[in-house]
Amino acid sequence: ARPPPPPPPAWAPAPEIRTATWIQGTSGATARARALWSGDTLYLLAQVADPTLSEQSANPWEQDSVEFFVDPGNGKTRGYGDDDGQYRISFSGKTSAGGPLDPAAIAGNLTAAAKVVPGGYVVEAAVRLPTVTLRDGTLLGFDVQVNDATGAARTGAVTWNDATGRGYRDTNHWGVLQLRH
Repeated sequence: ARPPPPPPPAWAPAPEIRTATWIQGTSGATARARALWSGDTLYLLAQVADPTLSEQSANPWEQDSVEFFVDPGNGKTRGYGDDDGQYRISFSGKTSAGGPLDPAAIAGNLTAAAKVVPGGYVVEAAVRLPTVTLRDGTLLGFDVQVNDATGAARTGAVTWNDATGRGYRDTNHWGVLQLRH
Protein backbone atom coordinates (compact mmCIF):
# COMPACT_ATOMS: atom_id res chain seq x y z
CA ALA A 1 0.00 0.00 0.00
CA ARG A 2 1.22 3.46 -0.85
CA PRO A 3 1.62 5.59 2.30
CA PRO A 4 -0.39 8.79 2.71
CA PRO A 5 1.41 12.10 2.15
CA PRO A 6 3.56 13.66 4.88
CA PRO A 7 1.77 15.57 7.65
CA PRO A 8 1.01 19.25 7.24
CA PRO A 9 3.73 21.51 8.71
CA ALA A 10 1.76 22.23 11.90
CA TRP A 11 2.02 18.55 12.85
CA ALA A 12 5.74 18.17 12.14
CA PRO A 13 6.96 18.89 15.73
CA ALA A 14 4.76 16.12 17.19
CA PRO A 15 6.47 12.71 17.53
CA GLU A 16 5.10 9.99 15.27
CA ILE A 17 3.23 7.02 16.75
CA ARG A 18 2.99 3.94 14.52
CA THR A 19 0.48 1.13 14.78
CA ALA A 20 2.35 -2.19 14.69
CA THR A 21 0.70 -4.41 17.36
CA TRP A 22 -1.67 -6.78 15.56
CA ILE A 23 -4.77 -7.81 17.51
CA GLN A 24 -6.61 -9.29 14.51
CA GLY A 25 -4.85 -10.65 11.45
CA THR A 26 -1.17 -10.11 10.68
CA SER A 27 -1.29 -7.50 7.93
CA GLY A 28 -3.47 -4.80 6.48
CA ALA A 29 -4.14 -1.13 7.11
CA THR A 30 -1.76 0.73 9.43
CA ALA A 31 -1.44 4.31 10.63
CA ARG A 32 1.09 6.95 11.49
CA ALA A 33 -0.42 9.14 14.21
CA ARG A 34 0.53 12.35 15.98
CA ALA A 35 -0.90 14.32 18.89
CA LEU A 36 -0.83 18.02 19.83
CA TRP A 37 -2.64 19.88 22.59
CA SER A 38 -3.89 23.34 23.43
CA GLY A 39 -6.11 24.47 26.31
CA ASP A 40 -8.39 21.55 27.23
CA THR A 41 -8.20 19.88 23.79
CA LEU A 42 -6.12 17.00 22.46
CA TYR A 43 -5.65 17.22 18.67
CA LEU A 44 -5.02 13.99 16.80
CA LEU A 45 -3.84 13.14 13.30
CA ALA A 46 -3.83 9.67 11.73
CA GLN A 47 -2.46 8.98 8.26
CA VAL A 48 -3.77 5.57 7.28
CA ALA A 49 -2.30 3.35 4.57
CA ASP A 50 -5.24 1.36 3.19
CA PRO A 51 -5.81 1.12 -0.57
CA THR A 52 -9.25 -0.57 -0.36
CA LEU A 53 -11.90 1.19 1.72
CA SER A 54 -15.21 -0.21 2.95
CA GLU A 55 -18.09 0.85 5.19
CA GLN A 56 -20.32 -2.08 4.18
CA SER A 57 -20.74 -3.47 7.71
CA ALA A 58 -23.53 -2.08 9.90
CA ASN A 59 -21.07 -2.23 12.83
CA PRO A 60 -18.77 0.82 12.90
CA TRP A 61 -15.84 -1.20 14.34
CA GLU A 62 -16.00 -3.47 11.28
CA GLN A 63 -15.58 -0.54 8.87
CA ASP A 64 -12.31 1.05 7.75
CA SER A 65 -11.72 3.43 10.64
CA VAL A 66 -9.35 4.82 13.24
CA GLU A 67 -10.03 4.63 16.98
CA PHE A 68 -8.39 6.90 19.54
CA PHE A 69 -8.56 5.76 23.16
CA VAL A 70 -8.10 8.50 25.77
CA ASP A 71 -7.99 8.16 29.56
CA PRO A 72 -7.55 11.72 30.91
CA GLY A 73 -6.51 10.47 34.36
CA ASN A 74 -4.24 7.65 33.07
CA GLY A 75 -5.90 5.32 35.60
CA LYS A 76 -5.09 2.00 33.89
CA THR A 77 -8.39 0.65 35.22
CA ARG A 78 -10.55 -2.37 34.57
CA GLY A 79 -13.51 -0.89 32.78
CA TYR A 80 -13.91 2.75 31.82
CA GLY A 81 -14.28 5.77 34.06
CA ASP A 82 -16.89 8.40 33.25
CA ASP A 83 -14.39 10.54 31.31
CA ASP A 84 -12.50 7.75 29.49
CA GLY A 85 -13.32 7.43 25.83
CA GLN A 86 -13.04 5.36 22.68
CA TYR A 87 -13.46 7.73 19.73
CA ARG A 88 -13.91 6.21 16.26
CA ILE A 89 -13.71 8.00 12.91
CA SER A 90 -14.34 6.19 9.63
CA PHE A 91 -12.56 7.03 6.39
CA SER A 92 -15.64 9.03 5.32
CA GLY A 93 -15.75 11.00 8.57
CA LYS A 94 -18.50 9.12 10.40
CA THR A 95 -17.93 9.28 14.15
CA SER A 96 -18.95 7.11 17.10
CA ALA A 97 -17.91 6.88 20.72
CA GLY A 98 -17.73 4.12 23.30
CA GLY A 99 -16.46 3.54 26.77
CA PRO A 100 -18.37 4.63 29.85
CA LEU A 101 -21.81 3.39 30.80
CA ASP A 102 -23.22 6.38 28.90
CA PRO A 103 -21.06 6.90 25.75
CA ALA A 104 -23.31 9.82 24.75
CA ALA A 105 -21.84 11.74 27.71
CA ILE A 106 -18.44 11.87 25.98
CA ALA A 107 -19.53 11.79 22.31
CA GLY A 108 -19.89 15.59 22.31
CA ASN A 109 -16.19 15.92 23.17
CA LEU A 110 -15.20 14.72 19.66
CA THR A 111 -14.91 16.82 16.52
CA ALA A 112 -13.40 15.09 13.49
CA ALA A 113 -12.95 15.08 9.75
CA ALA A 114 -11.54 12.55 7.30
CA LYS A 115 -10.30 12.76 3.74
CA VAL A 116 -9.57 9.96 1.28
CA VAL A 117 -6.12 10.36 -0.28
CA PRO A 118 -4.19 8.16 -2.73
CA GLY A 119 -3.34 4.92 -0.89
CA GLY A 120 -5.56 5.55 2.13
CA TYR A 121 -7.11 8.31 4.20
CA VAL A 122 -6.26 11.00 6.72
CA VAL A 123 -8.19 11.69 9.92
CA GLU A 124 -7.92 14.84 12.01
CA ALA A 125 -9.72 14.93 15.34
CA ALA A 126 -10.09 17.14 18.38
CA VAL A 127 -11.05 15.61 21.74
CA ARG A 128 -12.04 18.02 24.47
CA LEU A 129 -10.88 16.82 27.92
CA PRO A 130 -12.74 19.00 30.44
CA THR A 131 -11.97 16.82 33.48
CA VAL A 132 -8.19 17.44 33.55
CA THR A 133 -5.85 20.40 33.23
CA LEU A 134 -3.57 19.81 30.27
CA ARG A 135 -0.04 21.15 30.76
CA ASP A 136 3.55 20.29 29.98
CA GLY A 137 4.24 16.84 31.45
CA THR A 138 0.61 15.69 31.76
CA LEU A 139 0.26 11.92 31.29
CA LEU A 140 -2.77 10.59 29.43
CA GLY A 141 -3.71 6.95 28.95
CA PHE A 142 -3.73 6.61 25.17
CA ASP A 143 -3.91 4.22 22.28
CA VAL A 144 -4.71 4.31 18.59
CA GLN A 145 -6.20 1.45 16.58
CA VAL A 146 -6.82 0.98 12.86
CA ASN A 147 -9.70 -1.25 11.78
CA ASP A 148 -9.28 -2.78 8.33
CA ALA A 149 -12.43 -3.91 6.52
CA THR A 150 -12.81 -6.19 3.55
CA GLY A 151 -16.37 -5.98 2.32
CA ALA A 152 -18.66 -6.24 5.36
CA ALA A 153 -16.09 -7.86 7.69
CA ARG A 154 -13.21 -6.54 9.76
CA THR A 155 -10.22 -8.58 8.58
CA GLY A 156 -7.49 -6.77 10.49
CA ALA A 157 -6.94 -4.54 13.50
CA VAL A 158 -3.66 -3.03 14.66
CA THR A 159 -2.87 -0.84 17.67
CA TRP A 160 0.00 1.22 18.96
CA ASN A 161 0.19 -0.38 22.40
CA ASP A 162 -2.63 -2.71 23.52
CA ALA A 163 -1.89 -6.28 22.44
CA THR A 164 -4.95 -7.75 24.20
CA GLY A 165 -7.67 -6.50 21.84
CA ARG A 166 -9.63 -5.46 24.93
CA GLY A 167 -9.07 -1.71 24.67
CA TYR A 168 -12.77 -1.25 24.04
CA ARG A 169 -13.48 -2.76 27.49
CA ASP A 170 -10.80 -1.32 29.77
CA THR A 171 -7.91 1.15 29.92
CA ASN A 172 -5.45 -1.30 31.49
CA HIS A 173 -3.21 -1.95 28.50
CA TRP A 174 -3.23 1.41 26.74
CA GLY A 175 0.02 3.27 26.34
CA VAL A 176 0.90 6.60 27.92
CA LEU A 177 1.02 9.90 26.05
CA GLN A 178 3.13 12.60 27.73
CA LEU A 179 2.31 16.16 26.75
CA ARG A 180 5.22 18.47 25.90
CA HIS A 181 5.49 22.06 24.75
